[in-house]
Amino acid sequence: MSRATAIIGKSIWWAKDSWPRDAPDGSYVFIGRAVCLLGEAMYPGEWKDDDPKLAFTSQRDPEASRALAVFNRLGEAVAAKHLPFVLRRQDGGAFLLPRERDPTSSFSASDWNVDDFKPLFGLGQMRFGVWQTEQVWIYLEKKGLDELMRLVHGGSAAEQLANDVHLSPYLRIMIEVARKLQISPSNQPNKESLEAEIRALWGELPSSERLASAMATLLREPASQLGKAKK
Repeated sequence: MSRATAIIGKSIWWAKDSWPRDAPDGSYVFIGRAVCLLGEAMYPGEWKDDDPKLAFTSQRDPEASRALAVFNRLGEAVAAKHLPFVLRRQDGGAFLLPRERDPTSSFSASDWNVDDFKPLFGLGQMRFGVWQTEQVWIYLEKKGLDELMRLVHGGSAAEQLANDVHLSPYLRIMIEVARKLQISPSNQPNKESLEAEIRALWGELPSSERLASAMATLLREPASQLGKAKK
């Protein structure tokens, strides 16, 4: 039996009626609903909530391509620690926090440092420790998801800053990074952290490490580039 067939046999996309509830206070959204929300934001008028099924049965259909793009956008945001996540046991109870928020935790955003996000989004579950066999539900932070959707909709700081001036996708990314990290003459993040933030917002743009490096350089003060400013 192939890996794809194994996923389909347990996939959340063939059993949406059995999805777990979102957090009672609305702070966290089950990963399946998060996919649907971002899918609608990324592909208005085209997205269908059954599109993710095609990601496991066909790689060529436009529906499959849309679903995979949404999986990657969410997965990369979680891996880069831009979109917080928590876990919940199948029988309910308190949310389990990752190591970024609970030093005693046995799982973290580094568990999302994978080449293929499909199993996570196909099953909607993950183990919460190396020695654990129990699979638990994945939830994404609603606040972080809303911010990601605002970026998709163009409701970013870049849009608010210059509604009547055309800004390229690269300039929009730079403005968003400057806003998020609160860059100022006295707050100069190092170049490596800037490049990581830029790559997390890269989206569907053609990949270019050289361009990402140049953008990170231009986000910093000249003195910082010479190693003279506070970093």
